[in-house]
Amino acid sequence: MIKKIDRYIIKKFLSTFFYCLSLLIILIIVIDLSEKIDDFINWNEQNPNEKIEILPFFFSYRIWIYIIISSIINLFSNKLRIVPSIILLGLLTMILIMSYMIYPPIQSINLGSEYYLYMVPSLVNEYSPLFIFISVIFFTSRLSENTEIIAIFNSGMSMFRFLRPYILTSIFLSVLSFFLSSYAMPYSNKKKFDFETKYGIKEEKFKKNNIHIQLNENTFIYIKQYFESRKKGYYLSIDELQDNNLISKLRSNKLEWNTHKKQWDLAKTAYKRIFNSNGSIDSVNVYCIDTNLLPINFAKENPIPNSMDISQLVKYINIENKTGSGKGKFYEIEYHKRFAYPVAIIILTFIGVIFSYKKRKGGIGKNLAIGILISFSYILFYQFSSTFSINSDLAVWIGVWSPNLIFIMISILLYIYRRRI
Repeated sequence: MIKKIDRYIIKKFLSTFFYCLSLLIILIIVIDLSEKIDDFINWNEQNPNEKIEILPFFFSYRIWIYIIISSIINLFSNKLRIVPSIILLGLLTMILIMSYMIYPPIQSINLGSEYYLYMVPSLVNEYSPLFIFISVIFFTSRLSENTEIIAIFNSGMSMFRFLRPYILTSIFLSVLSFFLSSYAMPYSNKKKFDFETKYGIKEEKFKKNNIHIQLNENTFIYIKQYFESRKKGYYLSIDELQDNNLISKLRSNKLEWNTHKKQWDLAKTAYKRIFNSNGSIDSVNVYCIDTNLLPINFAKENPIPNSMDISQLVKYINIENKTGSGKGKFYEIEYHKRFAYPVAIIILTFIGVIFSYKKRKGGIGKNLAIGILISFSYILFYQFSSTFSINSDLAVWIGVWSPNLIFIMISILLYIYRRRI
């Protein structure tokens, strides 16, 4: 049964988290817009019939600015007199109404706001563990500074009972984060990447490196470098297997698509080695290849991991592991990340409470500084272990989950230490 103290802590937890996260998202959007505004302007000059509206983006978010400023006024209203607070809110409301009268919102689709709306789910999922941890430290330290936690424990509440609203809220946020990363984020990222490609915000890739293709069950193709615009590649290798034994190997320093003959022309030095069953090797010169391999096979972009849902990730991981391209690890990292991040929310919440529920010298500022240091160390360790698993034989799941396992041990040690002092 949730009691009044539980509702109080849950309310503090959620309000602090969503308030801090909203400010961060708006800050990131403004910074990103300042970087991309030249791209938007260039597109508008070249395509007057399909403009990316920039100014209406700000006006469509006027209500956000209103909410933020009014929240700040309400936050400090206890330090101000009631009359100045009402006057400030009244002036702010009048400015909002006048802005809509002078600059009415455009009824057509606002491409600028559409692009940044697609960015929000990814930002929320990426920064949730960090800001949940900081929010827990911030408002728990305030409870401690105001001696509210001392009153709670003097009423007979145990430490485990005090942790219950924190854990319940962190579980709720972790479930929310899981569904956000599994369903909302892939859709929004796909739309965002399509927007960037269409409107020239992201440069299209015309050169591909280290291409692995399985043409059929027994034929494997490797090209070190391929240029889409010229339909030309370098360092071709085609291996044919039979009963898991290599029967032929083709090598060419160059290949180029012949549009008239619909075939691939090879370098003059190209050769094919045939491995006979009696152990002998025959070598023949090859000047062209006529296969089912077409330029469109190289033009196909590899799907971006964070634009795929879990079922798509599993299918693509199996495909990449069969082809032996080595790219499957990138998709495995994204797959395990979808589960590891929600668990990290619960772990970091527990650490945040244990770390800040007792008063210490330096107050809230010192707690926040150490909390930010701990959260960034988690992110740094996660990036290091993930990169190490890509570039080594370490299993991907160990690289992704090892930060959580280490921080679980840290939380247990911290709990034992804080209970003794």
